[in-house]
Amino acid sequence: MIYEYALDPEMVASWHDRKKYAFFAGRFGMDDGRVVSGYPKKWRQMVRKAFFDQIPGGDPNAEMRLNALLDTLCEKMVKRNNSFPDLPSWLEKAEYEHAVRPFRSVLSNKNPRSKPFVVTTDEVTGGTIAESKNADHWIIPPAPSPPRDASEFAQAVAPMLRCCQHAVFVDPYFDPDPYRPRFLNTLREMLVILWSQNHGMELPQAELHISADKKGENEILRKCRAHLPDIIPLGGKIRVVIWKSRACGEQLHNRYLLTDIGSVGFCAGLDETDQAGHDESDDLFRLSSHQHTKRWGQYVSAPAFEEACPPIELSAGSS
Repeated sequence: MIYEYALDPEMVASWHDRKKYAFFAGRFGMDDGRVVSGYPKKWRQMVRKAFFDQIPGGDPNAEMRLNALLDTLCEKMVKRNNSFPDLPSWLEKAEYEHAVRPFRSVLSNKNPRSKPFVVTTDEVTGGTIAESKNADHWIIPPAPSPPRDASEFAQAVAPMLRCCQHAVFVDPYFDPDPYRPRFLNTLREMLVILWSQNHGMELPQAELHISADKKGENEILRKCRAHLPDIIPLGGKIRVVIWKSRACGEQLHNRYLLTDIGSVGFCAGLDETDQAGHDESDDLFRLSSHQHTKRWGQYVSAPAFEEACPPIELSAGSS
């Protein structure tokens, strides 16, 4: 639903030319489901160096256009540490990085080693991508309707979980009951993915947001303290926030996975079904940038609800 793309710095440096960039305008960002990989850490500096290599004397207008473009591309950039420093070119580094921690695709002007995950600008802009063997790596799959199963839910959002640095699980009706573990199972599966591939960076932050409007904060806190540590992978920790709705304000009902690079809504909830032999499914949808900003603000940066009690932090084995 939201995927990470590695962009060749030499290619991006040429996008100061509006004709070369025209096709790609608006094709990166959470609205389109593609986020740019900051591989390596100094990716932006590499683009600027490539720009001055291409225009040795410089061009103030072209540089201004490139800087504005980089500001946009880097706004929700995925962070990755440098790796394979001994390899001579960025493309070779990216190919080896993909083998260890895969991107959705690597986009470049060239593909000298015919890698199936490398998509060239000629393929994309020349109208041949649909016939290309690499088409699946560029095209964003449609929004899924997975079975209401913990592993299916987790896999549907796995590409986003693997490259975000802050994940907020919002389900007002979350119930950490081990005797009906439909919520715990899904959260466990998602936390494993969130913390299994961190690109050499620090472990991402994780939060769980629940409503006290129905059951009361004391009962929720008791259950969270008793049972959440059992599903938290070793080394991880999760911050639990319990909200109450404000009078005449937003109501705690919708379910989301909010992250720093984009967000997904769940129509039925983050819980799997507990019916054996079921045929239930749910519709997942990617939030627009406008929706993401609003919901991120309501739960994280400028809360629209009242805290029912101070947040707690839980880790594996804590109680």
